[in-house]
Amino acid sequence: MRSKLYNDNLLIEAQTHIDRLHLNIAWERFCEFYKKAGAIRKNDEYLLGLFGACLGYLPDEGMKFMDYGAHIIDEGRVIGIIEILNEENPDKNLVIPRAFARLGEHEEARYLIITDKKILRFYLDYEAQWQSFYFEDLDFLEFCKFYALLNYNALKSGIPVTMRERTAYREQDISSKLYRNFKIFRMSLFEDMCIQNESLNHLLLSEALNKLCDRIIFAIYASHNELLPSGALESVQTYEELKSLFALIHTGEQGVVKFNGDLFAPDLLLDNLKISDLALELNLISKYDYKLDVTPDMLSYILSQIYNFEEIFQKN
Repeated sequence: MRSKLYNDNLLIEAQTHIDRLHLNIAWERFCEFYKKAGAIRKNDEYLLGLFGACLGYLPDEGMKFMDYGAHIIDEGRVIGIIEILNEENPDKNLVIPRAFARLGEHEEARYLIITDKKILRFYLDYEAQWQSFYFEDLDFLEFCKFYALLNYNALKSGIPVTMRERTAYREQDISSKLYRNFKIFRMSLFEDMCIQNESLNHLLLSEALNKLCDRIIFAIYASHNELLPSGALESVQTYEELKSLFALIHTGEQGVVKFNGDLFAPDLLLDNLKISDLALELNLISKYDYKLDVTPDMLSYILSQIYNFEEIFQKN
């Protein structure tokens, strides 16, 4: 799975420990830097504007200028590489492997930053994951996360490493809990479907269950990411109300963002199923944060594991 390197909730938590005065000063300096970024042509001017003034990397102490960017320095040791994309160095596909090769030349170097005037990517070690920051999207709250992770003292102190370890633990913990609860939810829902719809064979109900769960997961994710009106999913108490919500997602009415696909199209079987209210324990799987904690990659992995297990079970 490839997802963001850090959990957003942990980045929000990390910035609460930083002195507010320092944050405010850094934010003002970033705003000034960003206004002038389009006119900057020289690497050292860019480095001094962003990493020096905003993030506290002092020349010769925190960073050493190179023709491609800079070395991040701590007590004379190279602990990271900054590579700048510009007119002379424009191809990201060429820069990334070359930058990782440079990183490997320094035994204690773990941080790689690749940046231009619009975006900054932060890598830790050689993971196929990164944290992206888009400068035009950096309002004060987003800048606080940016600063908490990338200021010079944070890198010196190993905070990105600690934060990555905490993120991995959090992701594993949430993934295992959601996996367990989703299996419980599906099992309970399937048992109820079998009881309420005795005339239908279990294989047909199993196929209907998969599609229904896909719809429910999509609706939960959409609700947490402001694609549904506030409270639209939380107000659902019955299967009839859930079907009405699915219909709105298909048509894109009443403030609901339309989903262009067949998942929510009218389905004769699903539209005529009987499901008891008690079986719709949506809170069991909707109580997690699908905006900051549950990534699409995590969801995809959980669903594939459950569906694959059920296919193997049915075949045997």
